[in-house]
Amino acid sequence: MTLLLSLVLTLGVAGPVSGQSEGDYRSRQTGNWNVAASWQIFTNGNWTDATGTPDHTAGLITILSNDTITVTANVTVDRLVIDLGGTVRIGPSDNLSMDVVNTSSYVTVNGRIIFTGENYISGAGTFTLAPGGTIEIGSANGITTTTTNGNLRNTTKSLSPAAHYIYNGLTLIHI
Repeated sequence: MTLLLSLVLTLGVAGPVSGQSEGDYRSRQTGNWNVAASWQIFTNGNWTDATGTPDHTAGLITILSNDTITVTANVTVDRLVIDLGGTVRIGPSDNLSMDVVNTSSYVTVNGRIIFTGENYISGAGTFTLAPGGTIEIGSANGITTTTTNGNLRNTTKSLSPAAHYIYNGLTLIHI
């Protein structure tokens, strides 16, 4: 029993248990997606200020609570999570795409995502609006089941009935 307890204690302090991986990004502060000062990167076991910006080659990208990241140019991601209290705002002429060759790509919204017009999310991955998450819809076509119009043009959509939907477009939501 003592050996087992010693082994558990030794393993418990041997390294971080937070689940970050090399190349993961997280927001550092409110700012624009394409500005390195908005980001930190997990490298060599620590979070450090980023010298670049995340895209589909990054690990997990997380928008932290109290941070708003504005997409001001088209960007492609593989895995994006918006934490409760965090916000992604997509500029009026910019789009967010999930890696089109990776069907395990995802965008998960626990916080808020804002579409400021006819911009959209596209790709082969899954868009999840979690319970308590918020989507501000800007497209006149709202949310549709197709991949050709509306703000969500990705392959798979998981939209919680316990989420918040704010509609700023001109027509109803078509699900």
